[in-house]
Amino acid sequence: MTQPILPKLKDSHNVDFFEKYGEWDVRPQDSLKKLSSGLKVDKVETEINSIPDMWARPMLFEMALLNPDHVLHKRILGEWRGMLAMLGLKEILGLKESLSRKDREIAEGRDRALALERAKADLEDKMLSIERQLADARDRIDSLQADKEQAKKANEDFKKRAERAVAESEARTREAVQFAIQRGSRSGRVAWQFARGYAGARRLK
Repeated sequence: MTQPILPKLKDSHNVDFFEKYGEWDVRPQDSLKKLSSGLKVDKVETEINSIPDMWARPMLFEMALLNPDHVLHKRILGEWRGMLAMLGLKEILGLKESLSRKDREIAEGRDRALALERAKADLEDKMLSIERQLADARDRIDSLQADKEQAKKANEDFKKRAERAVAESEARTREAVQFAIQRGSRSGRVAWQFARGYAGARRLK
């Protein structure tokens, strides 16, 4: 079995290796998530300043705070507790916090953007669910159509067998009447003779 060239992995990782060398391997959507969570990253004490945009640092703070395996989790957790303590003791310590109008508008805009992103994700999930339900409904309709065709065919076969049975019964009745007329009697003995001859001619038991 081939192994990909990757950085160090955690002992508890669930990264799947490749079965064959030089061939494309189809993986589920969570493969990258498994890879990122399975990488073993050494903790760092230096500042991380190479942030690409203004919202990346708050997002980094959120990820480090909520993920116990994050390399900055311990540090960010301490900062979070310190901020909560500062807010709780602000009146005793005489601290004042304020946001400018521009900062409030930016924060509100980010909240609206996050709300729209969540609404978009929920809508996509609902659309995917609806598509799956439609696919299931089409499968059930196709199955019902196939059952309907089978039932129709069985009904036609039964109708043909019934018509054939009725025709055979009418033919036997005509033969029995002709047999009785030829012998000038409709007694039970004549009927028994007809039945015996009819069964023998058709090899019936």
